Amino acid sequence: MKLKEDGEGDLVVPGSLSLVRWLLANDLVEQLDLTFYPVVIGQGKRLFPESGPDHKLQLLESSATSRGLVIQKYRLAGRPEYAVAAESWANT
Repeated sequence: MKLKEDGEGDLVVPGSLSLVRWLLANDLVEQLDLTFYPVVIGQGKRLFPESGPDHKLQLLESSATSRGLVIQKYRLAGRPEYAVAAESWANT
């Protein structure tokens, strides 16, 4: 895709979940820098939808401010692999 081939630098997308989801779905994301605020609102749009492809994330860096703001940097690392539970464990 031309955006990825010709793109230079970082693309910052504050507050546009539709664009972030589109970029993820089209494999145009190499790194996610996520900022978490210490507030639980219990509503609003989810960054990652309930359906769609899964993404394996590799943590590159994590830091927190004195007020509890957490900043995490992740590299997308392909699709995750899931372990299959042993049948004896699944039947308990």
